[in-house]
Amino acid sequence: MINKVLAPSHTGVCISKCCSSLTEFHNQFCMPGMFSHHSHICSNPRPPTPPPCIKGSITALSPCHSPALLTSMGALLWTLCLCLTLSLCFGDHSHPDVTHESSHEKDHKGHPEVPDRCTGVEFDAITLDNKGTMFFFKDSDVYHYDLLTKAVKKRDWPDVGNCTSALRWLERYYCFHGVNFYRFHPVTGQSNFSEPLDIRDYFMKCPGRGHGNHSRKALMDPCSNFPFDEFTSDDDGKIYAFRQNFFLRVDSKRDGWHAWPITHNWKELKGTPDAVFSWDHKMYFIQGDQIYIYKSEQHYSLVEGYPKSLESELGIKGPVDAAFNCPNAGVVHLIKGNTMLDVALLQTPRIVVKTWHLPFPHVDGAMCGPDGIKVFIGTKYHKYESVMLMAMSRIQPIDHNIATELMGCPPKDPHKGHHA
Repeated sequence: MINKVLAPSHTGVCISKCCSSLTEFHNQFCMPGMFSHHSHICSNPRPPTPPPCIKGSITALSPCHSPALLTSMGALLWTLCLCLTLSLCFGDHSHPDVTHESSHEKDHKGHPEVPDRCTGVEFDAITLDNKGTMFFFKDSDVYHYDLLTKAVKKRDWPDVGNCTSALRWLERYYCFHGVNFYRFHPVTGQSNFSEPLDIRDYFMKCPGRGHGNHSRKALMDPCSNFPFDEFTSDDDGKIYAFRQNFFLRVDSKRDGWHAWPITHNWKELKGTPDAVFSWDHKMYFIQGDQIYIYKSEQHYSLVEGYPKSLESELGIKGPVDAAFNCPNAGVVHLIKGNTMLDVALLQTPRIVVKTWHLPFPHVDGAMCGPDGIKVFIGTKYHKYESVMLMAMSRIQPIDHNIATELMGCPPKDPHKGHHA
């Protein structure tokens, strides 16, 4: 299932051929019967003799066990195939008047520290980040290649050495070795795990395997109808939903929703945040009387000196039930019970500039975006066009279902589970 990436000049053509059809991809790559139910992948996760054309980390985890996953990975496979086809040898091999010898010689003059990429040398794995940098793995060495500047940097990453495949998924980077994997930081190469984990416990459903009990799975399942504690969106349009110690990306349906422990992204946070909002490329987490501020970069990093007291940062005492701010407004709205406090973020010190009394006694969360304000209460949410309408309206708002309308879950059958 997890194989190497070849680097000769014909590899691009090979990958293009294999990715021209997902059906062909499945037929070439998967073992007979692997596509149905749990099949053989749980007990024999690697084809005995993979075809020579299928030697790529474009499938770091095999989609063969799930038709739904195969479909959802289509865009990922296409993107990786395209990038690898164009850039695998760090050169242009598409013009017939450019010989392999001259291109190869020119490339070595520019980057003598890079292994010979186009004479049959195999890399162990290849993946790319979201900023146009490709990672080429060979033993414990990693070569960073910038597609824009064509700059190459060599890294020594012992934590993730000997990857047989690598993958970026939902802004997380994984090194696979057989059926084991590590998650690693794309800048430092440090692993988040002290011991390797088994892909059959995390990336696929195998009988008798898994990494959580039923209550944990219900918390991680966006369709379980457990209420969410908070929603927020950042400056890049990423929408996060928080539920106890977990979070998921609401805007990542195309990649397959997956809940993660909060500490995966914000490692200093312990427990459930009371309120979350984003402003000026930072995310603010409120827990009790404390506030944490994280820089919203490629990976979230805690601003030095935090956490601090909520009163010293925003001029109010905790706890709060929810928080939100609308784009380009410079005001954060903090909700406590049926009271909403507006704090001006551009003032120093920050103070409450307006107080509202809301038409509902309690909210779980709130979020503001281009389509207005959403107020979350239990398994439902209400929509408002503005802060004033939200605070002043006395008309019973229309109930919207979080699971079906935001998470794309199928409607619950009211008769399911009842027997005559």
